Order: sequence, then C-alpha cells, then structure tokens
Amino acid sequence: MKGKQILGLIVGIVALSIVGFFGYQRFLAPTSTPTPTPTPAVKVAAEVVSAQGFIVPQRSSDLAFRSGGRVSEVLIAEGDRVKQGAVLAQLDTAQLQLAVDKAEQALKQQEATYRQTVQPTQTSIEAAQAAVDSAKVAVTAAKQEEAQRSNRVTTGCAEYNSAQAALDRAQTAYDRLANDAQQKQYLSGDWGPYQSVVDGLEDARDAVAVAQANCNVTKADLNTGAAQSALAQLEQAKAKLNNLTAPRAEDVAAAKVQVEQKRLALEQAQLDLQKATLTAPFDGVITLVNAKAGAASGSGPAIKLADVSQYHIDVLIDETDIGAVQAGQTVEATFDALPGITAMGKVERIDLAGTLNQGVVNYKVRTDLEPTTAPLRIDMTANVRLLGKEHPDVLVVPTEAVRSDDTGSYVFVADNGQARRVEVRTGLTLDGLTEVQGELQAGQAVYIIEPARQLPSGPFGGTTR
Repeated sequence: MKGKQILGLIVGIVALSIVGFFGYQRFLAPTSTPTPTPTPAVKVAAEVVSAQGFIVPQRSSDLAFRSGGRVSEVLIAEGDRVKQGAVLAQLDTAQLQLAVDKAEQALKQQEATYRQTVQPTQTSIEAAQAAVDSAKVAVTAAKQEEAQRSNRVTTGCAEYNSAQAALDRAQTAYDRLANDAQQKQYLSGDWGPYQSVVDGLEDARDAVAVAQANCNVTKADLNTGAAQSALAQLEQAKAKLNNLTAPRAEDVAAAKVQVEQKRLALEQAQLDLQKATLTAPFDGVITLVNAKAGAASGSGPAIKLADVSQYHIDVLIDETDIGAVQAGQTVEATFDALPGITAMGKVERIDLAGTLNQGVVNYKVRTDLEPTTAPLRIDMTANVRLLGKEHPDVLVVPTEAVRSDDTGSYVFVADNGQARRVEVRTGLTLDGLTEVQGELQAGQAVYIIEPARQLPSGPFGGTTR
C-alpha cells in the first residue's frame, strides 16, 4: 500500500482490549454490568508515507568465469559464509599456466636485449671489434684474390689474342692460294704444300676456340663478387660495433617498446589465468552454486554471493508524496512472512530522477534496516512506513471508538476509572484511525466498546438501561 496517511505515534499507555460483557439482564443479570477496560490511547497525528518493497542484501554479486574451460574444483556450498578473497571455484589451469611461464621468459629475454642496447658489456664490445677486424682481413684477402683472377684473365685472354693473330695469318695464306688457280693446281695433292696450308688454317681455328674458352672462364671467375660481399660484411660489423658503443636514440626507443609489448603479453596471460579462478569480492554468504566439478564453465553465473551484514528495502514513492520523505527519516517495516515482527530503519537516499510508469512518476527511495535478530531473508515482501513530522494540534483515535447521535460525534474516555463522554469533531479517516478535535488530550485512553450505564434496580432486583 502506498500514499500519505494520517497515523499516530503512540504517546500514552496502550492497554489490552477486554471484550465487554453487557446487555440487558432484566431478571437474571448481576447487580451491575462490568465496565470495559479503556484501550488505545489518544495519539498525536503524524505524516506517514507507506509503500511496499522487498528485502535486499547490502551487496550481491553474480560470479561467472570469464574464460572458457572445464571446472576442476568447487570449494564451497550454498549457505557457506566466506571472507573476501577466498577461492570459491577454479578451472583447469595447466595450459594457462604454461602461457604465463612462456610470457615471463619472453619478457626476461627482451629485458636483457634492452640492457644490452643501453649499456653493452665489455665482452660484447670486444666481440664486435673482433668481428670488424676479421671482416677487414676478409676484404684484403678478397681483393688479393680478385687481383690474381685479373692476372689470370689477362694471361688467358692474351693467349686468345695470339691464337687469333695466327688464325688471321693462316686465313691469309689460304686465301692467297685459293685465289691463284694455277698455283693451286700446281700445289694440290694429298701431301702437297696446299694441303699443309689447309691444315694450318684448321689448326689455327681450333687454337682460337680453345683460347677463347679459357679467356671466358677466367672472366667468369673474376665476376664472383667476393670482394663486394666482404666489404658489405665489414660495413655490417662496423655498424654493430657503433651501435654498441653509441646506440641511436631510435634503437633505444624501439628496444624499450619491445620490452613493454612483452610485459603487456605477460599481464594478459596472467589475467587469463586469474579469470579461471573465482574469488569472493567481499565477505558474504553463498546463495547459489551452479558450477560443478568436471563440467564446462558455462556462460551464466557460476556462483551467487550476498553480503547480509545489513539489509535494505527499495521502495517507489509517488511524486505527490515524495515531498514528505527525507534522508534520515525513521522507517518501520513489517513482513508478510513474519507476523508480529517490526524492524526499524532510516531513509538512506532518495533518487534525484524519477521513473515514469503508466503516467505516474515514482522516485526510488532506499531505506536501510537496523541490525535485528529477526529471521529476515532476501526477497521477503516488506511493508514500509516512513514516519514524517508530527502534528501536535491534531489527534487521532481508533475509528471504532467514535460514536454519534443526534447531537453529534463523541468518544468515551477514562476519567478516574469512570467513562466520560467527550464531544468531538471528526476529520480524515484512514487505516482504522480518525482525526478528532475536542476536549481530548494526547495520552488519554478511550473505550472501543461502549461502557454500560448504571440504571435504577428493576422490580426483581436487576439493573435496567
């Protein structure tokens, strides 16, 4: 139920109501009818806003594995109380731990490389210098070998030139005889001078072919590029030595970036390992366990945890009543499941923004309950009354105590053990209480059951009304 109501803060004595026994007993009644005991006192009216909500723990959390895998162990059960940081459940972490170990080694290696870049050891500098010296020797040897090959080319190609000159002479002798038909006829014959000229030409041609092949081989050997390769290796060795003794700023920055990359990779591996373990984020009670050893981790909450050190109730208050609600305001809560139990509390906060639902604007109000031994449970229905300021000039009485006749409304009050009629003017009636004005004082007891009036005795000794 929700809405501003006129209720009372009990100021006077609250007595138990005794059902009166009254009626006309003309002939069998005793000498008098007992007067009912006065019951609820006249109360001072107060502003009260009522609402309904549910019991909520101080904190609650749905815990789920953030990485896939198979559950290796579950260390808790529903109803267990755990401390912050306690391990609740865990996945199989063999592969995840291996990834962490590899990432740690990679980071150490990269850190060593960075240190070597920034401040190299004397041993590494000496090794780099030795590499430079060795490269210089290799360059010298390559150049000498190149010179020797050049000499071989000169020699080989000179023989080719000589063979070519001999061929030219043999060709000239042959051409002279071939053009002189008479002399050719005179010198012809299998073993004559002409045949020797022909054979000499063939031999000269063969000698040129051999000399040319030897020249080409020596030239090809000269073009191996050994000297250029040796020079390139020398430059690389010099650059490495120079980087050790005077590293470039960009090289240092690049090495530092690589260290940071390896560090981030290690953090990621460690985070993946942590995701395989569920720990309690705060002290509390386990309210649900879905995880099972040997089963897949699943996508939903594996474990639910609640902090029940304090409960609160969130209620929605209509915009027409929110003005009567303030932080620190006293709260009374009763529970459908726990008849007769009342818990006290305070208004902790009021939302600044409201929510619109079916044309009605409501504001969420959080009310914190005081510690209690009552067996409260999460999600129990709670009826909340937010007690506002009192109105000392307005009194309320139980509606059943108000009567009326031709002269108006009245109540019976207890006055020195006697019932006295007091005329009143009535106002708003809500929740079994009615506003009244008249000659009443806060704390006076009123009668719910009308007291019997004493009348003269009848002809047979009974009382009459």
